[in-house]
Amino acid sequence: MNPDKNFNDAADRYATSPSIENSIALAQEFFNKGLFTEARDLYLSCLKGIHTDDPVIIVGLIRCEFELKNFEEVKARLDKLIEKKPDYKNQEAHLLYARALESLHDTDSAQHEYETLHGYFSGPDASFYFAKFLKSTKQTDKAISIFQHILDTAKRSSKFYNTNHQEIIRQTRVELKH
Repeated sequence: MNPDKNFNDAADRYATSPSIENSIALAQEFFNKGLFTEARDLYLSCLKGIHTDDPVIIVGLIRCEFELKNFEEVKARLDKLIEKKPDYKNQEAHLLYARALESLHDTDSAQHEYETLHGYFSGPDASFYFAKFLKSTKQTDKAISIFQHILDTAKRSSKFYNTNHQEIIRQTRVELKH
């Protein structure tokens, strides 16, 4: 068992050939290790030429910026991505957009985005963050209802679903106790 195998393999491939593909793979490994600045720098280095508006690279970069709490940058990059690629859809990026708006205290826009996400997001993540948002804006009854819905869904779902979403389910239980 080598917990650094994927990272080391990606670093070796990048050292041999710093292509866009190898840069993205290494950036993802940096991200997985919590090295968000290093990941961001690699993603930024990829945004050139034909890859200037590549949504995969931009979403990777946005994930790093979010973890680095650069919420204005998250919003600006996603606004630009939406402008350049209006047909591109990515639920994770959409959730980061809502969470960035919330962090920027744009409450009305954040609520609108969360409501949209709550309707289509696969998995409980968007519902969980929406309920936390509602709780923070004193919409407690609606928040409790959504938290309870997450737990009810988990009870009816497969072991795979529960394993895959165990952290959100655990956090939901904690939220309901407070």
